[in-house]
Amino acid sequence: MRCILILLVGVVAISGCTSYTPQPTALHTAPPEIERTPLPPGEPFRFTVVADNRPTGSKRQAFQWTLNEMNRLVGGEGAFLVMAGDFDPPAVTDQDFRAAFGPAMLWYPAVGNHEAETREDMEWVRQRYNHLPYIVRQGPAGSETTTYSFDYGSAHFVVLNQYFDGQTDHKGKGDVCDALYEWVKADLEATRQSVIFVVGHEPAFPQGRHTGTSLDQYRANRDRFWKLLNEHEVVAYFCGHTHSYGRLQKGGAEQRAVTWQVDAGNCGQGKPQTFIDVRVTDAAVNFNVYSGTRGREFTRTDSWTHVLDRKVNQATGDQQLDYQSVASY
Repeated sequence: MRCILILLVGVVAISGCTSYTPQPTALHTAPPEIERTPLPPGEPFRFTVVADNRPTGSKRQAFQWTLNEMNRLVGGEGAFLVMAGDFDPPAVTDQDFRAAFGPAMLWYPAVGNHEAETREDMEWVRQRYNHLPYIVRQGPAGSETTTYSFDYGSAHFVVLNQYFDGQTDHKGKGDVCDALYEWVKADLEATRQSVIFVVGHEPAFPQGRHTGTSLDQYRANRDRFWKLLNEHEVVAYFCGHTHSYGRLQKGGAEQRAVTWQVDAGNCGQGKPQTFIDVRVTDAAVNFNVYSGTRGREFTRTDSWTHVLDRKVNQATGDQQLDYQSVASY
């Protein structure tokens, strides 16, 4: 009898523990449909950028601490947040974002290698695309809902799925394949926005981890992609994958170095964690980078301003942008 009672108590204890485990389906809910008003061109705004949280165990605690510090230091996510990949499980990331910033918060996901390798994660991203506002262009056939571009104020944002192989959106290695390159080229040629940002998971020029296995693995494709960004005077290419923050510009014999590669580091997978606060005006783009570790206050660790010097073409009346960068930190 004593053995039976012990067994029953054990069963009750186990069932009591499991009864508090969140059901996966409860996290796969669509965001609330919020009426959002487009920002008129020329109006200043701010947004934030993070990458690589993968919120499980202690990594989730580090991610949540990063979001708390974002609230404390800059007042939240801004108009929206950009996530440069590796945010699986995506429903948990979404839950933590909304807990930190409120149910109306908006974030734009870029597919990372860990989403691309998981069928459920990719389905989540495809479904979430249907709730993203301000979209101006779907991706190429086969990646319609995991590659996209959107406009906000005077800015144009291009979000790339670098695991699109020209046919499916989750089979390739990190690359800018022919079909993706042609889509980006057409998108950049079509936009009339004065400030352009591009987002992808893998760096074109990795530093530290993943050197030789990022976009640089396919060097010819990487080089034509980077040349395209410089030619269209893209202000910044945001990425992740290495888990370490860094920024650089690259030019060449026939191209001026304009575009900043800004590796957002990580917001949960390593030390230190990082987030980037970006402020856009009609005259400049200001970047402020904050870093720290769980349980300690973050500090500003980098800051620079990208000045937009507008010149009017007297023959056509079109505005031409001459970019300058001023490092202030």
